[in-house]
Amino acid sequence: MTEATNNQGVEGRMLSNKDVSKVTNRWIVSNTASWSYERMQNVGFAWSLMPALKKLYPNKDDFSVALTRHMAFFNTEMVIGSPILGAALAMEEQRAEGKDVPDDLIETMKTSLMGPFAALGDSL
Repeated sequence: MTEATNNQGVEGRMLSNKDVSKVTNRWIVSNTASWSYERMQNVGFAWSLMPALKKLYPNKDDFSVALTRHMAFFNTEMVIGSPILGAALAMEEQRAEGKDVPDDLIETMKTSLMGPFAALGDSL
């Protein structure tokens, strides 16, 4: 099976469309199910990414670091804010491919987008 066939027609991707769908479905179910006052939706965000992170980082230590990276404070509107999850997933995929994507860039992207997406979603 070629890489393109394995990834459902998309060459150069580590994650298949099925992997991305699994992350999306987990976010829909968990975005507020594990909400807490201290870190809001962080557990749901990290749990949503877990299947993809396991595939991207087969080494247990690398997986643990990636999962911990997404346990920081996170709070946004549940539906409109979901592209932040996709952006984080894309950045994790690039990082796993060996591209220079530092931890603080991923965290800064999440932090800078969660407020505007929440405002947009709440007003709609």
